[in-house]
Amino acid sequence: METRDYMRARCAYYEALMLIPTKEAIKAQLDNALDMLRLCRGDNCGVRSSVPSLMIQLDQDQEAYDFIKWWETDGNKSDYDWGDMDLPYLNVKGADVFEPVDWLNRRFGDLGYTTAVVLLKIKLQRDLLALKDPATLLGRVPQEIVDNIARNNVRSPIIANDKQILSASDHTALIKTLDDQIAALIRMIEKQNPFFWKILLTASPPFPPLPYSHGSKEEAQNVLRDSYGAWKDAVGAMDLVRTKLGK
Repeated sequence: METRDYMRARCAYYEALMLIPTKEAIKAQLDNALDMLRLCRGDNCGVRSSVPSLMIQLDQDQEAYDFIKWWETDGNKSDYDWGDMDLPYLNVKGADVFEPVDWLNRRFGDLGYTTAVVLLKIKLQRDLLALKDPATLLGRVPQEIVDNIARNNVRSPIIANDKQILSASDHTALIKTLDDQIAALIRMIEKQNPFFWKILLTASPPFPPLPYSHGSKEEAQNVLRDSYGAWKDAVGAMDLVRTKLGK
């Protein structure tokens, strides 16, 4: 099979996996997408924007943020040589997920990445809020018990594996930081695409693949085609957005 035909077959397999709503299919879809990007860094099949949402559904939150960070920094450079396989590729590791969000504020930024970051921030904030009850036990029961309770209350490995966050008795400042960032990202997304939030909050799948231009209704539908499962999976995320928008 020629390379072009092989990649078309991989693209078709990727599309077929999107129709199967199971964790196994999501993992297979992610593995396929990453392998396609390994074979073609320039992403001829256009799968890269969906990767972070797949990772978030699989609780690969740090990996999702690192992926976005690379594509929006080094991967966005006009002089990056996609044909040079010796150049660093997807080499961002351990980027600060709590950092300011200004770097995403580009007029023609990738809507799929911006929406994935706000979803990730919402997920982290909800985990921090879930730590409030275990924090009241500090000083009354052994620290390891408090840590175990806290880990069972959170979903993101970013929070569950951070000993400093788990042992803290007050997360108010970090929760407020995330709240401000979430609000900023929601406004940013409204500017990037005025249709996205309305479609997310009022429509439901299926979202058929459509040709689109930046800022169009079709762009919003295409992004939701890739990410609606992640939004639905994040309990309370849509309600939080609705509250922030005053709707």
